[in-house]
Amino acid sequence: MASERQIAANRRNARASTGPRSVAGRASSAMNATRHGLNARASSGPAANSLPGDETQALAREIERAFPGRWDEAIAVAEARRRLERVRSLKLAALETALSKASPRGDASATAVSPEADADADAEAEAQAFVRCLRDWQTLDGYERRFTSSLRRAISQLFGEADAAWGQHHNHIGVARGWGQAEAHA
Repeated sequence: MASERQIAANRRNARASTGPRSVAGRASSAMNATRHGLNARASSGPAANSLPGDETQALAREIERAFPGRWDEAIAVAEARRRLERVRSLKLAALETALSKASPRGDASATAVSPEADADADAEAEAQAFVRCLRDWQTLDGYERRFTSSLRRAISQLFGEADAAWGQHHNHIGVARGWGQAEAHA
């Protein structure tokens, strides 16, 4: 149980914690959750410009030809696949960024005391880049697992209740198109 003194201190702190006050600060904090757009809804945010998408629509039409009358399920499969592709491309981009930052800088303006100090600075920058990459990778890996599950559920719904087990084990839509091999063997 909090004492009267703690309650009063909490209230004073709460009055001081009002968030950013400047227009720029408020605009910046409004973008905090839109770093990669993976959680964005179709109607807003960075991912909105790619929804529903020509590729997504084309894949949905192709699936619907194989499963007539299952347009909603076809869209769900195509959209789940698009999201999985997006997170995988972000993982690749994170790795490429880390590798590009890890390469020697070749800065003419850098004034190192000795070649050893310059090598140490390069090694430190490389290590920091990989740590950032690993943090990003870990976050994106969680999204990838979630989107893979989403794709599996969408495929199961596409096949319907009677064929759900078959679809989960064979995943022939993904394998036939060359995507989803990892999901098929999970």
